This record gives sequence, structure tokens and C-alpha cells, in this order.
Amino acid sequence: MTIRPRLALAALLVAGCATAPGTGFATVTGGRVAVPAVLGKARLDEAGRWKTNNGYVLALDEGKLGVELREVALQAPGAAAASGGEIKIDPANPPPGYTFCHNQDCHTADGKVKTFDEVRAELAAGGAAAAAQTVVALQPAAARLNWPPTAAAEWTLAGCEPHCFLAQGLLSQAVLKLGRVVAAGTVAPSVGGEARRWTLDLPIAGAAFPAAIAAEVGLATPREIKLSGTFTLTDKLFDGLPWDRLRERSGPIALEADQAAAEVLATNLAKSTWSATLTTTP
Repeated sequence: MTIRPRLALAALLVAGCATAPGTGFATVTGGRVAVPAVLGKARLDEAGRWKTNNGYVLALDEGKLGVELREVALQAPGAAAASGGEIKIDPANPPPGYTFCHNQDCHTADGKVKTFDEVRAELAAGGAAAAAQTVVALQPAAARLNWPPTAAAEWTLAGCEPHCFLAQGLLSQAVLKLGRVVAAGTVAPSVGGEARRWTLDLPIAGAAFPAAIAAEVGLATPREIKLSGTFTLTDKLFDGLPWDRLRERSGPIALEADQAAAEVLATNLAKSTWSATLTTTP
């Protein structure tokens, strides 16, 4: 049996957390997050370097990129927002329809950017639900994934917080939360020019990607539930960086230390995609 994602979310919170082993209606038994290859032939030059959209090419040290997964949170729908109360926007838990929120802006799945005030007004007009509640947070066996962007890889989900038991109720979304992007290498103009060293160690605790799911946990639910998901990192991650200005500095270029570069990286990261499916075993 497969419980597949759907766009509609329930508006009434009916899910809770079991408080002791053996009291759950079902048990989450881990899962996996597939990470497809990021770069196709169109993004690689003849030397296998990552082509950007502004005339530069990047060579990664050992050909690898590092991304940390904090958790995948299975969430129950929130209660309706109180009349007259301010709608809170949690960057770590973007509202339905938004993939990424940071610095008072939220990004939609179709690439639009809206301010927090615009999002609040939009949600209020539609009788928006409050933030969803995390029921179980699935933990990766190893947080850091270092992989060549030209190959596929995966995270294994091996633990749960606070426990792996599910009480009766609804699950509305699975939210993938990242912690950090790490990389290093050299950058050079596509034609001619000196190659320069660069490093990246960017904390991205606000990077959260929700995927709608529709699951009801109850007496008829099979005893074991496993999550399978796919996180596709955008191949535009390094597009639009101000390399002309950054290369004027002496020494290695620390991208996270430049505010404008960090902003571009965060905005680009939001173009990544995430989907999830729950499968059950009797």
C-alpha cells in the first residue's frame, strides 16, 4: 500500500504524539532520501567543470559537494488561525505553497518571491492554518552527504525524535530541513583568466522544503510506515554570484563571508525541489 502526496491539506489538527513505547497506532521504521545527479551535460564544460550563467566555471575539490540534512519532519495540520491574531511565519516551516523563507521573504514553488507581510495578508484572506505540528522527526544515519554532483547518492533515515511511534490522527506534510552547504575549489572565467581558490561553509538552518502528503493513522493503518523521498539540489546553486568583484580580493574567496554572495546562494538554494511518499507494511 502506498500513501501518495496530494495538494489539499486538512485544516483541523487531530494528530498527537504517543508518550510511551507500545502506545502508538503505527511505527515509523526509517526511510531514505534519494539525491539525483545535479549536473547534466549542459552544465559541464569540456574539462568537467560546473558552468555558471555568468561566464565562470567551477572545479570542486575532489569533485564533491557537501550538504547536511538536519531531519525530515512528519507533520500534522495546524489548527485554524485565531481571528484577529497575527499569523506567524516560521522560516524553518514555510507555509503551504512556499518552499523557502528567509530574510523576511518567502519563495513559491513557481519561483516568485513575496515579503512576509504579503504572505500574511494572503494567508489571512484564505483563512490560513497555523504552523503545522511535528509529530515525528526522522534523523539521518549520517548528516553530511559528500557526493559528486554528476552522480546520484542518498541519505538513510535511521532514527526518530522524540520516538518512532505514531498516535491516531492525520499527517499532512513531510518537511526536509537542511543544515549546511560545504564546498571548495577553484573558479575561473570560461575563456582565459587565472583560476582562484574559493571556499563555502554556509549555515542554512532556515532551509526547509515541505512536501504535501495525505496519511491517516488509525486502527486500519498497517503497523509499519517508511518514508521515501527525493531531494533534487538545483544546478543553479552558483549562478549569479559576483565573481568579478570577489576575485579582486586577495587570498581564497570565502563565499559565506560576503553578504551579497550568501544572499544569492540562499535564494538559489530555494530553487531545489523535494517530494515524499509514505509506504506501509502490515
